[in-house]
Amino acid sequence: MLVHPSQLKPGCIVEREVKGKTVNPIIPKETVIQPIHIKVLKHFCIKELEVSSKLVDGENFIPGAKRQEEKQETKKETEQKTQPFAIEYAQSVNETKEMFLKWQARNPVNISKIREFLIPLILKAENDSGIIFSLHHHVDKENYFYHHFVAKALIGAFIAKRMKLSQGDRIQVALAAYLSDCGMAQISEKILNKTDRLSAEEFKEVQQHPIYSYRWVENIASLKQEAKLSVLQHHERLDGNGYPFGLKHQKIDLYARIIAVSDIFHAMVSERVYKPKQSPFKAVEEIKTQQLGKLDLEVVNVLVTGITHFSNGTKVKLSDQRIGEIVFIENKDPTRPIIRINESDEMIILKDNPQLHIEEILA
Repeated sequence: MLVHPSQLKPGCIVEREVKGKTVNPIIPKETVIQPIHIKVLKHFCIKELEVSSKLVDGENFIPGAKRQEEKQETKKETEQKTQPFAIEYAQSVNETKEMFLKWQARNPVNISKIREFLIPLILKAENDSGIIFSLHHHVDKENYFYHHFVAKALIGAFIAKRMKLSQGDRIQVALAAYLSDCGMAQISEKILNKTDRLSAEEFKEVQQHPIYSYRWVENIASLKQEAKLSVLQHHERLDGNGYPFGLKHQKIDLYARIIAVSDIFHAMVSERVYKPKQSPFKAVEEIKTQQLGKLDLEVVNVLVTGITHFSNGTKVKLSDQRIGEIVFIENKDPTRPIIRINESDEMIILKDNPQLHIEEILA
């Protein structure tokens, strides 16, 4: 039967995949509707969808009265839609900081609250490489730790979409990325606040945080098993030199391989108390060379393609501060296009000048 999203209830079964203005379905066929799906349908302005006449528990589904969603929209929801990304992002970082303090006091993970502020950000960021490219500009080094929770979730969803994962899977990847470090709440504050190199004993303690994180999330019903596993495995590496278990290759869940790339990329491009930030272009180049054999190359290449998706004529600033525009891009080397310098019309072939890299995209 065809129903309006406002007539749905948890337990409805989708009989035909729901598509919006997207390549992939918003909600796949045979999805069991949960409250988050109703929010997603509303966000994409879906007018109707086809569902089974039976609920997942076998009872008959009787649609409720159709509501005029636009008129009943709350002031808070309206503000969320119109708020600039930077404001929503900053609010999410502040929420994260407050949550982490509660986790340190051994309060449980409030997954509903996390969904509430994270999913609107995911829906904005996963379609906009400019947001992903500029996440590091939002970071203040004193609060990098809390920014990292939010940013790697958004980067994870961005990668997952370009790997053609479903909307539901992308949200699961993002939630897992966000929660992958919640176990750091069990690490001593002395270690968390340390600004110089950790001792071997301190690093050994930090290496336990994936296990701590897993214990925090293992009983959250709304997280898929893959998401829970990826929380446990996000520091594993393909060559077996990761932690906590030294897993290799396909024993590492795909979600975890996505989160690993998101984690490292954001750490490299962000300014921290003990480390300056670096260009996203330089970061992905270093990831491809220094992490060879450790990270999933397909995932890395998806990220590279996603953030280098610009056209000829794009204005850029180079690492020597000169301004120019892209005149030619090689598909096999997208981070090193040919640049024409504005002041002199000089052509710079970046692949022949390894000392230079693109620092910023200007327009």
